[in-house]
Amino acid sequence: MALGFALVLICILYLIDKNKVWRQAGKTALVLILVCAMALCGDVGWVKYRQFTSRKEAAAREAENKAKVDSCIKCNSSSGFDTAYVETQCGEDPNFIDLSAGLVPKNKSALAGPTPKGSELIKSNIEVDIPGFGIVGFPASLSKDEIEKASQVLYDFHLNYKRAK
Repeated sequence: MALGFALVLICILYLIDKNKVWRQAGKTALVLILVCAMALCGDVGWVKYRQFTSRKEAAAREAENKAKVDSCIKCNSSSGFDTAYVETQCGEDPNFIDLSAGLVPKNKSALAGPTPKGSELIKSNIEVDIPGFGIVGFPASLSKDEIEKASQVLYDFHLNYKRAK
């Protein structure tokens, strides 16, 4: 391969010398060197630009996630839950809502542990339609004030979550 390249280069130099076009060949070589240098600079610049944009996007995602976590912590902390527990849960899932306070979602598959069957579920829950959040069932043992407070917490959480997006 190197021998073939050397032979082609010798032939080109012989033709340049025979036709006395050294000046024109020098200009052509200089233009080729400049084009190659510009291409190399463009490639390096493109790589740096891609690294810059990926770092910027990662920082934006991190800031968005931090805002969601802070909103989650603020919303759940104001509802009377243990602060350390809330911070841990919100750090793992910024969309976290603690259902251990007696809130029962309409979706039966989301319930932990054994669930009442059929009409028992309807009798034991008071269903409330929270705007933007959906229908939530509350245990019948809760008072009207407790249900209103829990509904307000869920509604406020939904508003804060939408603003954070």
